[in-house]
Amino acid sequence: MTGKWPKELSPFDKAGQARNLPIGSALRCLRLARACFEYYGFYRHKSRTYRGDRRYTSADVTVVVPTIESDENFVNAVRSWIACNPCRIIVVTTDAMMEPMRNTLARLDDSNISLRSAPKQGKRLQMVVGLKEVATEIVVFVDDDVEWKPATLEGLLAGLDDPQTGGVQTCQRVRPNHETFTLWEMFGAARLSQRNVYCASSAFWNDGDVLNLSGRTTAYKTRCLQTPEFYEAFTQDYWRGKYHLKSGDDCFITSWIRHRGWKTWYQGDKEVEVVTTMKADRLYLNQLVRWSRNNARYWWRDFRFVLRQGGTRNYRRVLLNWTTAYHTWFFSLVDFLYFCYLILTFVSSSDSIKDDKA
Repeated sequence: MTGKWPKELSPFDKAGQARNLPIGSALRCLRLARACFEYYGFYRHKSRTYRGDRRYTSADVTVVVPTIESDENFVNAVRSWIACNPCRIIVVTTDAMMEPMRNTLARLDDSNISLRSAPKQGKRLQMVVGLKEVATEIVVFVDDDVEWKPATLEGLLAGLDDPQTGGVQTCQRVRPNHETFTLWEMFGAARLSQRNVYCASSAFWNDGDVLNLSGRTTAYKTRCLQTPEFYEAFTQDYWRGKYHLKSGDDCFITSWIRHRGWKTWYQGDKEVEVVTTMKADRLYLNQLVRWSRNNARYWWRDFRFVLRQGGTRNYRRVLLNWTTAYHTWFFSLVDFLYFCYLILTFVSSSDSIKDDKA
């Protein structure tokens, strides 16, 4: 190498031994403080008990699932929902998929399953079609690859016992698409485990509020969403007035109920968790970019709302969202850049040592 790093910036001395730079120490201390803050909230958060008498029962629940899939994973997922005994399951597909979906649901032979269609594919549009059909007090939106445990629905309903709570989610776990995990599925499983941690942490520190209620499975009080105003805003959502948003439905709904005074809640018990899958190849990176972009958009919208409305609880929620979620992404980027910096300075220092010996 022709250039050399300034001695005061190099993490290695002339002998090649590592030096303790102030920037490295500061980053380690900051990460340690954040981890202590986050894991303290994670271990202190207590879920609402789902045993005993409750305000709502499974007879008060309608499950809505937008889908264009009719494979075996979908069939297994529907069976797990049926086992929790909801009042009704509404499957919303597209006009083109009606016949294959009807054949798939015929295998399940359950009279509580209804099939509806939207004129074109679009998760938000399909969700609205299903929501308009709901006649119960609780609606649960669920992805078509998510399996429930026997106590999942009871746990969701326990979280809604509080009259001020409008939406509840549970912890999540990843299962492999095949017999073993691929590298991409392992990344997804690790990220989802970390998400469970910061959801529980933010719920502990801010009276139940989480970054966003996951689209994989979340229960809402129907009256929070079943309005013409919501239908219009949900399906005609534009970023900066010109980019029509078709993903990020869970972020939108979370912001919607928060901005109207409802609370959220997180149920962290393993007995009520949901089990999902991740992309087993590089397509997982596309998902990750899309999720991160959606979260960033709605965090910015939420931040602007809080600046207008004020309130200690709102400010605390925005701060906790940054501390427990985006803070993690930021430091992941910092770690990567710092790692590249160490490699470059190590090579530079090695060349300097060779020059001195020569």
